This record gives sequence, C-alpha cells and structure tokens, in this order.
Amino acid sequence: MITSLSTEQTQTTPEDYRREVQGASPLRLTSSSDVDLAQLSYREAVDASREELNRRYLEAVMRRFRGDVPMAAAYARVERESFYRLLRRCGLSADDFRKERRSADGSRS
Repeated sequence: MITSLSTEQTQTTPEDYRREVQGASPLRLTSSSDVDLAQLSYREAVDASREELNRRYLEAVMRRFRGDVPMAAAYARVERESFYRLLRRCGLSADDFRKERRSADGSRS
C-alpha cells in the first residue's frame, strides 16, 4: 500500500523564533563554555558578551571602591546617575559591595 505525503511544507523563518522568545530575559554568559556560540546569531552573541563584560567591569570597580558609587563612577569616567543606572541594568546594588566593606573593616552590619 502506498500513501501519498502532502507536498505542502511550512517554512520556518527567523521571525517565528523571535515571536517565540519575545519577553524572554536576555542571555547571560558567565563563561565562554556556558553556551555554544554557534547556536546564537552574531547579534545575540555580541549582545550577550557585552552584557557579561559590563557586569564584570562594574563588579570589579565596585569591589575596588568597596561600594562607594561616586568614587567608582569618577574612576570609570561615568556620571554618577548613569553609573547607578548601569548597576540597576546589571542587577547589581552598591549595598552588596558596602557589606563587603563592613565585613572587611570588622564592623557590624
């Protein structure tokens, strides 16, 4: 018995995937081994790398200045308000780094 298969095929486009992931949180890379970069579009890989770099830089500067945002912002040559905005965008809080300062100083929190 021979059955005929439909020759009509639906074609998947990149837009189909974009609709599928709308509203998803941005990709965060914590190391180059976390994601096979070949699975991402060029733009997705660049954006994820940029987000990771921003976060790591802000963490390093905030640790260096122990949560002192005006000092960290001046060092980074970014206006203080913009620096706070960058911290929020990366999900960071100056308080986290101030706690490190208090424990290093032996102070109570």
